[in-house]
Amino acid sequence: MVASFPQINKENKDGSLAPADWKLNKRTPDGKVSVIASHILAYDLRPDGTFITSDGRNLRLIKGKSNTVLSKIPLTESVRWIANTGPS
Repeated sequence: MVASFPQINKENKDGSLAPADWKLNKRTPDGKVSVIASHILAYDLRPDGTFITSDGRNLRLIKGKSNTVLSKIPLTESVRWIANTGPS
């Protein structure tokens, strides 16, 4: 058996595995489309509009115009928010 992984994207300094044309877009009610982020392999959205995304190598938090790397986790292909059910 041979395992094959995509080449690291040399154009992206963070080394994302997802190509640049894999985008997370936002469409407004009037039909306008804007790009929230590029190199998106997986994402999840919280009710407050905050995204968690993966490009296959970096786990990011996107809130408004802020885009923060939370951690570097190789080969992350799925992300999910987990509801806080504990005490406040």
